[in-house]
Amino acid sequence: MKIKPVGNKLLVRRDRVADETKTESGLVLPSVAREQPSTATILAIGEKVESYKPEQKVYLPRFCGTNVLAGTDQLTLIEVDDILALCEEG
Repeated sequence: MKIKPVGNKLLVRRDRVADETKTESGLVLPSVAREQPSTATILAIGEKVESYKPEQKVYLPRFCGTNVLAGTDQLTLIEVDDILALCEEG
């Protein structure tokens, strides 16, 4: 299935975190018990989005957007105003 955002929406893939995390005390936290990552990669943009392009990495609030399933990929549809900052290497 191909998802094409409309208007000022973007389709992003949040960066993955390890499936399990072990705390300092040895407790194992499953992925559902942890917060979502705050960085993501833009996959597609709506026709009204001018400031961003696919493949850019961005910072997002931990809980924003609408989660969608495209095949086996977990993706998120967000509004352009949800983006907090660009991730730039260097």
